[in-house]
Amino acid sequence: PRITISSRLVDLNKNCRILITSDYLDCKMKTFPPQLRSFIRPISLMKPDYQKYVEVRLQSMNVKNSSIIGSKFAFAVTSITQFFHEDLPNKSILSHMTQIINFIYSVSQKHPNVSSDIIAAYQIYLHFKNFLTEQQTESLLELIHSSFRITDTLQDFSKQINAIIEIEFNEKLKEVAFRELNKLNISIPIEHLVNSIVQLYHTMANSFAIVICGPSNSGKSLILNTLQKCLDDPELIETQPLLKPLKIRTLYHASDDQSSMFGHVVNDLSLGQIWSYGQIQAILTNLSTVKKDYTAVLKFDGPVSSSYGRFFCEFLGTNDAHKCQLNSLDSYPTNSHFKMIIETESLSDFPPSLIAKCHIISMTNIQISNNKSLADLPLSKALEKVSDIPKGSL
Repeated sequence: PRITISSRLVDLNKNCRILITSDYLDCKMKTFPPQLRSFIRPISLMKPDYQKYVEVRLQSMNVKNSSIIGSKFAFAVTSITQFFHEDLPNKSILSHMTQIINFIYSVSQKHPNVSSDIIAAYQIYLHFKNFLTEQQTESLLELIHSSFRITDTLQDFSKQINAIIEIEFNEKLKEVAFRELNKLNISIPIEHLVNSIVQLYHTMANSFAIVICGPSNSGKSLILNTLQKCLDDPELIETQPLLKPLKIRTLYHASDDQSSMFGHVVNDLSLGQIWSYGQIQAILTNLSTVKKDYTAVLKFDGPVSSSYGRFFCEFLGTNDAHKCQLNSLDSYPTNSHFKMIIETESLSDFPPSLIAKCHIISMTNIQISNNKSLADLPLSKALEKVSDIPKGSL
């Protein structure tokens, strides 16, 4: 006997068997040629009991209440695959369940105090979220909430899911931040810097305007630059952080007069009064071209006088406007893709209205050991510590 493969006749081994699998073979048999149908011998198999499969797998992992969670788990995954069947990859329901269950055990080992049903719901959400848009993830949360009924309201359920996501992300962010700071060979304790990086991330994720305040050598620029490197790390990107990788443009606002920085009106002989743009317009125009795959960051670096404080108040505008506005009447939306950071050493000249519009991160002097800063050490010891710190690391 012979068989045609790619228009070629090939001798067929008598021990060879050809298997054709399909979800609904009886419907597709009509489309097969009669010659092929004469050789096919159909074999029917029952649909697997998804609930029993999940229960057995969870019991093998010593998950508590596996029978109750199994029924909720099977119903949730089945509903999601049917609702989003056009957006999900062409996988069977069983393959989705297997991938999700494989991660439940590792997550439950990391968070023993979190209930198993919350972990199961969290892992389902994390698995299907990768294939859906932001609007579809809201419907995904509703489907999981209606299946598990862990909390009374969808808002409380969302908070519990996000709490686990935040814990997972914080651990990975600290790990990557330690690795990046260790590359600098800084001979000082870096735990407080890592905690400041985590604080800066969450502040930027939830706020538009941030003030990083602290004396020289306290690590203000270091934590921002390190966070920028962390968000580019492939391991951290896999955890789906709220912030995209950062594109930072710095304006040293105190290095020139305000008219050169922020623009001013010029009397032109032919055109009359025209606006002369400053450095901030050039930087904002550059940031407006940044793709949505990044978070654009406008950083002001330098002391803030009372006049600069008034400018920042006008620039930030009101909370209801959702945009910042320049004195040239140009406006820029304050969304998740655009952030503003002010680095300064003192808040003494900040007007109260500006402090109310910003979230403040306070930094302290570099800690050497035993809670002593460089200023608390003898001169000879302090010089030894300074000589150990690489140039440009802080």
